[in-house]
Order: sequence, then structure tokens, then C-alpha cells
Amino acid sequence: MRESRINGLGKVHKGKFDNILIEGIGILGGDIEVENIKVHGLMLAKGMLKVSDMILNGTIRLAKGIDANTIQIDNGTIISKSKIYASLLDCKGNIRIKGDINSETVKIYGKGKANSIVGDSIFIKSKSQTEKGRRTNHVMNGVANNRFIISRIEGSVIDVDSINCKRIEGDFVKVKGKSIVGQIYYTKSLEIDADCKVDKIVRHD
Repeated sequence: MRESRINGLGKVHKGKFDNILIEGIGILGGDIEVENIKVHGLMLAKGMLKVSDMILNGTIRLAKGIDANTIQIDNGTIISKSKIYASLLDCKGNIRIKGDINSETVKIYGKGKANSIVGDSIFIKSKSQTEKGRRTNHVMNGVANNRFIISRIEGSVIDVDSINCKRIEGDFVKVKGKSIVGQIYYTKSLEIDADCKVDKIVRHD
């Protein structure tokens, strides 16, 4: 297999790689299978991306989704028109996903939106809550960014802070901050902060 390094502006064509390093602007022109990707800048993936481990400091745009072992976003933004599959998604930044996120473990400290998240352990803490004293009414793409926006969350252990969600399904569920939730279905335990708004709660045996 091969290695590819982009400094400045460059393009990687489809194929299999050991490592891809982007420092600048990199375009992945087709389906890519790679062990490790590090992005410091902007990466545009036009094909399906299959990667073992990815570290992002910057922005990536995915046209056809990603299948990964670990996705680590230290300071950046991930934008996808399709689904994200991973064992671990650890995001300290922004997420804009039109499709679904399917990951065993999800940790999001940031802002954005997704259609749904399905996993085993799911933790979401909005950026407005992680940055004390930096409250804002700024609007990102027409959506107030003080809550993470999502239609559905399904998992075993769910811990969310300041989200806007239509439906949550889980075993052990914690809803904190000023979250707005339409429906909560749980089986084991449920904790809800006083400032949260929940329309419907159902416990399943």
C-alpha cells in the first residue's frame, strides 16, 4: 500500500493507503480505504471513505459517508450528506450530518445537528454549556446554536445536555441543561433536570 502527503493543495485518487496526511486542502477523488488519516485544514471526500483511525483539526466534507474505527475531532467540523459508521466518535467541535450516526460510543462536546444517533453509550454536551460565560444567540445555518439538534437518539446509556430532540429511547437516560425533548422511552432509570422540557415519558418493563 501507499502513503500520501498533501501540503498546500492536492488530490488523492481512489485506492488503498497506509497513511494520508493533509496540511492544507486535500481532495479525495474516489473511494478510499486507508489505515490512518490526519487532517489539518480542509478535506473533501467525494467517494466512500473507509478508515481505521482519523484525527481532524479543521473541516471535512463527506459526499458518501464514512466507515471508521475511531473518529477524533479535536477542533473542527465534520459535514456529511450520508451516514457515519464508527466504533468511537469523539467530537470536540461541530457536526452537520444529514444522515444517521451509528457508533458504539459517541462523545460530542460541541454544536450542530444530525438526523439520528444509534449506539451503546451516547454523551452529548452542547458547546454553549461547555464554554462558561460565552452565551450567544448566534445562528448557524438558520438554527440557534445553543442546543444540539437531533430527531432521534437510541442507546443503552444516554447522557445529554442542552439538546433539542424529538425522541429518545434508552435503558439509562439522563437529560440535563435546558433540553427540549418530545418523547422519552426508557427501561431502567431516568433523570431529568428541572429546566428541561419533556412532552411525553414512557417506561417499558
